[in-house]
Amino acid sequence: MIDFLTAQGTDVRHACRTLGVSESGYYAWKDRPTSPRELRRIWLAGEIVDVHKASGGTYCAMRVRAELIYGRGIYVGHNAVELIMRQLGIKGLPTRRLPRGAAWPGSPRWTWCVATFRRQDVPFVVELRDGGPGVMVRR
Repeated sequence: MIDFLTAQGTDVRHACRTLGVSESGYYAWKDRPTSPRELRRIWLAGEIVDVHKASGGTYCAMRVRAELIYGRGIYVGHNAVELIMRQLGIKGLPTRRLPRGAAWPGSPRWTWCVATFRRQDVPFVVELRDGGPGVMVRR
């Protein structure tokens, strides 16, 4: 905040006094190196983004954590993964089921049905895509 105020032309001393921070405390904070915990969070955020992109944007925090632990050997708690994903604005697909006939936006609509013909009692699978002509496949 003080950096923002100084960029606007406010003196550092006046900005510190306005926010109730000592000037020496501000400079000590500004010159302090990034903590190991913060460095790990930054690195972990990159790993989480990689796992989420590799899943096609479908993995939620639970699956991302499982991939980090079992796939990459990175031990991390589920709350940390959820927090980082929330801060980055990353979400997986919801786990709830859709009503019959509904589809996720942007996904192809596949309809499967089994039909029995009179001449032969052999079931066929009819594949329809986007209301187009069906293709029969013998089971």
